[in-house]
Formats: sequence, C-alpha cells, structure tokens
Amino acid sequence: MKAEDLFTGSTIEDNEPDYHVIVTDHPWMNELGLSVFTTGVLYNWWNEQDERGEYKNRKSFPNAYNDDTPKKVLFGDSTPQDEDWGTFLGWRKEKIAETDVISGKYYKKSIQKGNPNEWDLKELDKSHSFDQLSFDFYDNMKYHYWDEDPAPIMENDVDVSTNHVSTEMPGISPITNVIAINDFVRSFQANTTTKKKEWNNYQTAASEFITDIKR
Repeated sequence: MKAEDLFTGSTIEDNEPDYHVIVTDHPWMNELGLSVFTTGVLYNWWNEQDERGEYKNRKSFPNAYNDDTPKKVLFGDSTPQDEDWGTFLGWRKEKIAETDVISGKYYKKSIQKGNPNEWDLKELDKSHSFDQLSFDFYDNMKYHYWDEDPAPIMENDVDVSTNHVSTEMPGISPITNVIAINDFVRSFQANTTTKKKEWNNYQTAASEFITDIKR
C-alpha cells in the first residue's frame, strides 16, 4: 500500500497537509513563531525555500535536512523513556464516602504501556484498561476513516475486509498511535449507526481515552 505520513491528507486521495493542532510553551518554538501551529503550518515552514532554492528552515536540523517531512522536529529520533514523559492529568469522578455526593480529583495517566501510571479509567460505573485500546494495532498507521459497511475482500475464500481504512506510514510509538486512535474515534463517532450503549469495549475505551486526554 502507499506509504503515508502525518503531513498528507486525511483521505487516501488527498495530498494536502493534514491539520493536527499543536500547542507548546517551549521558548525555542516561540522564537520560531511556532508556539501554536498545525502540522500543515509546520510542513509548509519545513519546505520554505530561499531565492536560491535552498530550504531556509532546515539548516538547524542537519540530521533531518534531506527529510521530506519535519517528523524528527516534531517527535525527535526516539521516545524518551522517563516515567513522566507522555503523562497527562485525567479527571476521575468519585463518590464521597457515606454520601451520595459526587466529587473527584485528577490522577496522573500515561500513554506508555508498562508505565506505572499507564492509562486506565476506573470511576463509578466505568472500568476500562490500557489493553482494551489495542494500542499496537495502530503501529505505523495513518488512519483515514471508519467504514461501517465495508465491501468483502476475499483471500483464500476468507473475507478479510475491515472497518478500518488506513495506510502504512513510518510511526513513532506511542505518539503516532495516539494520533491514529484520535482519528479513529473522530471518524467512528461521526459515521457509526450503532447506539453508544451497544459499542464494544474497544470502541468505548478508545472514545474515553481520547476524551480523557482532551478534557
């Protein structure tokens, strides 16, 4: 299949840059005018040329100068492994003991499997685990859209069709996995005809996971 990246469009035929909004308070990015930007803006910045046809903004990244996309600028060469990397604060509702009053507090959650704070959601009548996200399924994937009723694809008389329309791309786990899950959730919620109470654990967990990060 055609190799994709985070800087091509949301559909297989679309070559325009996709637009994931990124916000950073890093002073270096602020100096570049990129404290708030989209992947499309970053893509255009990366490919800006001077009057000699040389890339103006790549000179500070000699290890990535010849790269077609600014993936290394966005993610680096590898994922840091310290415990606090990739964490966020997730709000958890809790019932105050011996009352019917619902309160809550924030807990540190991680997008890394095996982290002591790896994501889960246990509150009131909800219970979801990291494993329910099928995180590895999204390795090296650019997710395009959810197909509620895919046409049969036969291999050796077996239907191998899938609801997930995607293409392969070089990814950096777990960051690009989270982006793919977000794209799945966004498309699934917009296109499914299944009532929310009938969603399976995987669909519900993915939706709760993305809501948790954005909340």
